[in-house]
Amino acid sequence: MTLDAWLTLAILVALFVMLIKTNLPAWVIFLGALTAALTLGLAPEEELLKGFSNAGVITVGVLFMVAAGMYATGAITLVADKLVGFPRSLRQAQLRILPPVAIGSAFLNNTPLVAMMIPVIRDLGRTAKLAVTRLYIPLSFASILGGASTLIGTSTNLIIAGLVMNQLASGNAPPGMRELNIFDPAIVGVPAAVLGIAFIMLFSKQLLPAPKETNVAETKKRWYSAEFVVDAGSLLVGKTVTEAGLNESEGYRLVSIHNPDEEVTVEETDMTVRRWLHQALETEVPHEPAVVKKLRKSIATETAEMPRMMRGLRRVLKGKPAPPEPEPEQTSLADHILEGGQVLTFITDIESLPALWSTIGLTPYVSPPEMGPQRHTNRLLEVVVSPKSPAVGRRVSELPVRQDTKPARLVALSRNGQPPDEPLLDVVIESGDVVVLEASPDFLYQNRHETDFTLTRRLRGYSVQRTERATIAMVIIGAMVVVAAFGWLSMLNAALLATLALLLTGCLNLRTAGRSVEFGTLVVLAAAVGLESAVTASGLSAVIADLLLRIGGDNPYMALAAIFAGTAIIANMTTNAAAAAVMFPISVSLSGQLDVNYMPFAIALMMGASAFISPTAYQTNLMVYGPGGYQFTDFVKIGLPLTILVGIVTVIIAPLVFGF
Repeated sequence: MTLDAWLTLAILVALFVMLIKTNLPAWVIFLGALTAALTLGLAPEEELLKGFSNAGVITVGVLFMVAAGMYATGAITLVADKLVGFPRSLRQAQLRILPPVAIGSAFLNNTPLVAMMIPVIRDLGRTAKLAVTRLYIPLSFASILGGASTLIGTSTNLIIAGLVMNQLASGNAPPGMRELNIFDPAIVGVPAAVLGIAFIMLFSKQLLPAPKETNVAETKKRWYSAEFVVDAGSLLVGKTVTEAGLNESEGYRLVSIHNPDEEVTVEETDMTVRRWLHQALETEVPHEPAVVKKLRKSIATETAEMPRMMRGLRRVLKGKPAPPEPEPEQTSLADHILEGGQVLTFITDIESLPALWSTIGLTPYVSPPEMGPQRHTNRLLEVVVSPKSPAVGRRVSELPVRQDTKPARLVALSRNGQPPDEPLLDVVIESGDVVVLEASPDFLYQNRHETDFTLTRRLRGYSVQRTERATIAMVIIGAMVVVAAFGWLSMLNAALLATLALLLTGCLNLRTAGRSVEFGTLVVLAAAVGLESAVTASGLSAVIADLLLRIGGDNPYMALAAIFAGTAIIANMTTNAAAAAVMFPISVSLSGQLDVNYMPFAIALMMGASAFISPTAYQTNLMVYGPGGYQFTDFVKIGLPLTILVGIVTVIIAPLVFGF
């Protein structure tokens, strides 16, 4: 090997060691490696810096904004809610989650897609009592498999496509190399995704850990009363409570449904019947004007659990109900068909409340008009009412009592750890009540000098999605894919037009667009493209290709398997960008020396860069690593056989379709 080849190899080894052994950001390490190559003159300066003008790198940056538009409009959430539904078994949950995620990842950046699905799976674990440890890793793997199925599915595919274009422009292209189409990877990617998802569904119980048993003593929970109105025209209208996924949970229970427009007048001689009792109790209405008023028809709610029966009994005997001790379980209202305008009353714990609050189609019943429609920026706050608060002694329906403070919406209320007995609007606020408020992001700052309440916690991880422009966003993304697929415009051009359309239609604003671009990722990709030039110009790629030929002989299948294996090893040890930078020039040299069609090698690079074995090698793996409570070996147990399966599919199908 030449001195330049040894220097390039040293830089690559240092790059790998730094990625594995240090906590430095990947973009810093890649930029340092590129700077070293530039300083040592391992390739012409314009070649080393060409990644910063590479069409693939720029396309990745633009697609970050496209994905942000889909997420900001709630289009992804709407589709997910429609497809996921309320599965009752692990197999059913995997079948409803994994294929849609794979399909979505084929056309969108899978990072926001997985980020959106993590709370969905978390809620499934709570409501459907499913083993989330057998859903999180499959979620990440499905997104990786789907992303590898199209040119725009992963940044690595786009980088490889950009490297192919550079090679074609250089005039040193191997036999059969051509510009890649958006669906070229699908020829191998789709069969690999189908078989991979089938493998995950068949063996996840054997290869993934069961949920850990907790022996922690059960602590006293605080229960809240929360009321939500079903939005007219929402996807919930016409569904049963079960179909809407609102009937079962370990953390909440639907206890009543009523229509506020349907009211009955209670006269002094009327008898009230509390149907929530196991045996109906009757009592005469007291002869007091305050009691003779309009009551909701649904004040009698069918439930049968003992704590609520005892609460009703104490109401009759003492005139004041004792706090209930709810244990949420399947509600008797499971088959009720939801209608727009109906009010749903829940008893919920604090962990489940944000999931209810962020459900598309539900709005808190206590709705001050001052808050306006922009709920997607609001957050939930848990506060304790101060004795000095002007709200003390007022009904919830009378809030807010002051107009000089930033408005907030009361979402739920708990008193002495239990929900109040009265309908939420009729509850009289007392000092010490714990309430959950929906407030704007600057609510706490605007009220920083107030003593009306004490903040106990911010409820994070949930937000209300805007959905009014979801259809527009989906049409724009669909048009982008069609235009690029038929070759009418380049992928970069189509993505730029899609981003412009999202901005002009209000699906995306400039601030969100700017914040969505992961500039660190772009630096990594641009530097990887530059390092590929160093590997080629120094002659290192030709040396490694010669070594592989001596080991595997002239068998192109062995060469293809070696390219896949080398890419997979480097991708799982470091990053897929590093794998592409190192293995692309080697694959070009190998294809040229064997005088065979390069296309199978390009597909092998794309499929091999799918990192299943290491939790740190792929961003979506890292995203599910913590929530799933996994160990490193959990990824190896299922990721290694999945990698072998994908490799076999690639080595068989790619030459079969493209030919050598």
